[in-house]
Amino acid sequence: MQMSSTREMSRRKATTLQAIGGCAFLLSALTVNAQVTYKVTDLGVLPGGSTSTATAINENGVVVGHGDTPENWQRPFRWEDGVMVELPLGAGATRAWPNDINDAGRIVGSVMDDRSQQMATMWEDGIRTELGTLGGIQSAADSVAESGKVVGWGMYHPDITIRRWRPFVYEDGVMTDLGSLPGGVWNSARAISKNGQQIAGDGQISRRTPDLVGVIQYDPVNGAVPMGTLGGMQTYTTAIDDDGWIIGSSRIGTATDNGLFFVEHAFLCAADRMIDLGVIFGNNSRANGLNGGGVIVGTCWDSEETPWEKRGFVRFDEALVDLTTLLPNGNEWIVLEAMDINDAGQIVGRGRLGDVEHAILLTPQ
Repeated sequence: MQMSSTREMSRRKATTLQAIGGCAFLLSALTVNAQVTYKVTDLGVLPGGSTSTATAINENGVVVGHGDTPENWQRPFRWEDGVMVELPLGAGATRAWPNDINDAGRIVGSVMDDRSQQMATMWEDGIRTELGTLGGIQSAADSVAESGKVVGWGMYHPDITIRRWRPFVYEDGVMTDLGSLPGGVWNSARAISKNGQQIAGDGQISRRTPDLVGVIQYDPVNGAVPMGTLGGMQTYTTAIDDDGWIIGSSRIGTATDNGLFFVEHAFLCAADRMIDLGVIFGNNSRANGLNGGGVIVGTCWDSEETPWEKRGFVRFDEALVDLTTLLPNGNEWIVLEAMDINDAGQIVGRGRLGDVEHAILLTPQ
């Protein structure tokens, strides 16, 4: 069964606002055939390793992620056409995790040294480049546009005890501070759209009081514009598309509200409205990936279990669907995490087969 074409999905993604009882509700016309099934490809592990996770995929089907080796448990990789290659770490680095890859093959992420300090990093043609900081000692690169423009966050104070950071844009070798919220403790840029015109992140005014900011969209004229939360004191933004749809997760209350543990739910922020996408497994969820047709993938987990048990999901017809239920009959894989999706509908993440947990590629059939 074939998924709808990207053009068709984009047309169906058109949204309208309907007033019901004086409130505006977002109605998505997105409809994808829920009978789609997925072929599972085991991406394997790095030499000598036992586990791996895929974090991003581009439109050419090139995948990046991280896996363990005998030397360390978090080493970066690039996978293409059945071949997994370890990316270079550089002198003094002990581990790294790629966060995104564009269609030109530019990879961005973070590298950590033996002092547990991380640095925003870009890999291109097998060469690693550190992107620098905003004056502090740490930074991270989270997302890259097709133009090569990179967004992330960086500490701006040289004193390590002052843990405050701001968002940046990195372009043509220059890191530019996007500025902070008035009186803000921190804010970051986590995602940039493919066309490079939309940037989103998250932030907070105070660590100790409920001065919520949550999701932030960066406007060229108005700067950092708060978009809200699902009621809790922390949000995590993961992606934004060319139309300004933002996804991620947001806490839905305090630890006391939820029995002394925090609960977060996946959200979709569109048309200036935060929508709680709910859960289909456990009590937590996070939306991780969003393609051009508005199809969302993510992960649900149960924070009351130790270790946390997880399930990857895809959002079809405004409902979350457990990806494991969309695998062919007789399949023994369990999809634990869905981290990204491209416009062809290919999904990457992590799966379990027996006692093995590997990076996986799900291809719609």
